[in-house]
Amino acid sequence: MRPGWARPRWGVFALSYASRAGVAAYAERLAGWLEAHPGTSLASVARTLAVGRSHLRCRAAVVAAGRAELVAALRALAAGEEAAGAVAEGTVGEGAARGAVWVFSGHGSQWAGMGAELLHNSPAFARVIDRLEPVFRDEAAFSVRRAIEDGDVADVGRAQALVFAVQAGLAGLWRAHGHRPSAVIGHSVGEIAAAVAAGALSLEDGARLSCRRSALLRQAAGRGAMAMVGLAFDETAARLAGQDAVSAAIASSPASTVVSGDAEAVAGLVRAWSAEGIAVRPVNSDVAFHSPHMDPLTGPPARRLPRPGLAGAADPPLQHRT
Repeated sequence: MRPGWARPRWGVFALSYASRAGVAAYAERLAGWLEAHPGTSLASVARTLAVGRSHLRCRAAVVAAGRAELVAALRALAAGEEAAGAVAEGTVGEGAARGAVWVFSGHGSQWAGMGAELLHNSPAFARVIDRLEPVFRDEAAFSVRRAIEDGDVADVGRAQALVFAVQAGLAGLWRAHGHRPSAVIGHSVGEIAAAVAAGALSLEDGARLSCRRSALLRQAAGRGAMAMVGLAFDETAARLAGQDAVSAAIASSPASTVVSGDAEAVAGLVRAWSAEGIAVRPVNSDVAFHSPHMDPLTGPPARRLPRPGLAGAADPPLQHRT
């Protein structure tokens, strides 16, 4: 790990009960118990809560880096107060017994330092990265292990391939802990990792595809931009009707859309729509993904992409989103 990346040893403390009131009472009891037993290891408490108890329908997770912080967050949970992002709550929905769905995100999820700690602390994660090493050296002329250690994710020609590598490594880590998805979903470059997780592509073929895809994107770098707007996709598309420079690109949620296109046009849209009171946030990308900027890459350049054979029928079911 690079110097300066050290951070507090955060712990996740899972609570559950049959009702929200039960979760609140449980949180209060646990806070009192922790104060009465100051010598107890918080790591032991977190492990007991995670694997030593049944998980009921109403659930909460408390994130804390120390005893005082944990007790304060538990008391806030018990009182129904805000805890500065330290508490997440939810209720298990119908069908949850069928298992978790693994979701693999697209470009924009990368960050400097992603996977670096896992590379050194998780043998399962490191094994996947080491399998990818010769493919990355052959296809992209760089070391995936070194790039993860250095946090080198600024260049789009590397970023997407590294997103794939980290996602594949995480899938290997989860499987090593006994987890299996009931289904997988991938968005954009995440579709490749999803196909590998589902068994439809081999790990090596997925790496080749992601590396060559990343190299192609360099041709579009520096000419485009993207922004998130607080409008539904259909409304956004209607507002942009007749414009060639910007288009509605991604339906991020029922109430938010990513627009994509020429850099100057997107910057103008950000200014104009913000002035109207619409929530607009630029996306950190100089490539106009999911826009006509991608069209030139679908002709002759795309023929350089590998044609991997399917490893078999997807199991679990695979769904892609664009």
